[in-house]
Amino acid sequence: MEHEVFAVKKFISLFLSPLPLFFMVALVGLYFLWFSKKQKLGKSIITISLLFLYVCCYQPFADKLLWDLEAQYPPYSSDSGNVEFVIVLGSSHTTIPGRSAFSTLSHSAKARLSEGIRVYKLNPGSKMIVSGYSGGDVRTQAQALFDAAVELGISKDDIIIEPRPMDTKDEAFLIKDIVNGKRAALVTSAYHMKRSHELFKGQGVDVVCAPAGFFADRSSFGLKALVPRSDTLLKHELSIHEYVGLVWAKIMGQI
Repeated sequence: MEHEVFAVKKFISLFLSPLPLFFMVALVGLYFLWFSKKQKLGKSIITISLLFLYVCCYQPFADKLLWDLEAQYPPYSSDSGNVEFVIVLGSSHTTIPGRSAFSTLSHSAKARLSEGIRVYKLNPGSKMIVSGYSGGDVRTQAQALFDAAVELGISKDDIIIEPRPMDTKDEAFLIKDIVNGKRAALVTSAYHMKRSHELFKGQGVDVVCAPAGFFADRSSFGLKALVPRSDTLLKHELSIHEYVGLVWAKIMGQI
């Protein structure tokens, strides 16, 4: 049952993302244009889908959504207090023979691990926890993070692998017994921090937030902000994914 619920959540999240949603609506419009006499309806639907896609590629709007998520937690510093564990949440990776372990990590995974190592070095004697299931790869995300951390000079003895979690809810549930009430830093992408923090708090784990990989840009916008950009669409997708995840977690009683 748990796997079915996980699949449903991923399906909903995928098709509420801007690009898949745009194509679904546009296809409906094309159907009316090519296979019915409702030409005006088809044109209206396609026009709406294009306007929707443009709004999703509009930089100030996408950055505002992402900023509202990322700005809630400040970066970890020595003033944040000492921790005994540094929890690095999984993201994604692709195992490619011949490449360094670090280079097989996704952009988000690299940012999380780099921040995790920084926090770990600020806390001598601490242990690092890496997590995440395989997601179809030959290695689990936890193993990929472990290999990369060792490659970057972290002692194997200071890294704990938790390869079972399929999502953040699982990570919070499974890692709470490893932390066992001790002080821990939670490292994840800045846009993902709010949901992660709430899920860990829901499991009774009091963590110090250490956001990584900030994406939002609050600089002044000129005419270039009016031009659709693929990286802006990515920001929008990240934001929607997190907001959908927060709503789902509340519906399921996880936070």
